[in-house]
Amino acid sequence: MCAHSESQTAALGHDEHVRHLTEQQARAALKRGAAVEQVLSASLEAGTVEWVRAHPAGASLVLHLHRTLDEGSTDFLDVYEFSPTDEEEEFGEGLRVGEYPSTESLFQAAADLGARPDRWVNDGLVQNEYLDLRTRQSDPLT
Repeated sequence: MCAHSESQTAALGHDEHVRHLTEQQARAALKRGAAVEQVLSASLEAGTVEWVRAHPAGASLVLHLHRTLDEGSTDFLDVYEFSPTDEEEEFGEGLRVGEYPSTESLFQAAADLGARPDRWVNDGLVQNEYLDLRTRQSDPLT
C-alpha cells in the first residue's frame, strides 16, 4: 500500500474533501456506467428544490429534471423522497428531458437548464448538496 501526504493526494485528484467532479471526471463517470447529479436551485426561498440527474441508458445518455417540494430538514435530506411539484412527474423519477448520443449534447442540455460544468457530483451525493443549500439558507454568512 502506498502512503501519500494530503497534498500529494489532492494533487493526484483524490482529495477526500472535494465533492464536485471536473467535467472530465463527470464524462468518465458516465462512460463507465455511473450516474451524475447536480442541484440547480440557488436557494430554497421558493419552497422547492431542483436538480438534474444524468445516466447512461444503452448507447445513449438520459437527462432527468427533478422539481420537488422542499420537505427536508437537517435530519431528513433524502431529496429522492420529496414530493414532485409537477403532476406529470413520476415520484422520484423526475421529468425526462431527453436522450442524448454524447456527453457534449447531454451537458449542453443540462446547461440550458442552468447546470454548471464544475458542479456535478457522483450519484447519491445530491443530498449533500441539498444539505449545503439548507445550511447556506439558514446561515447566509457561510
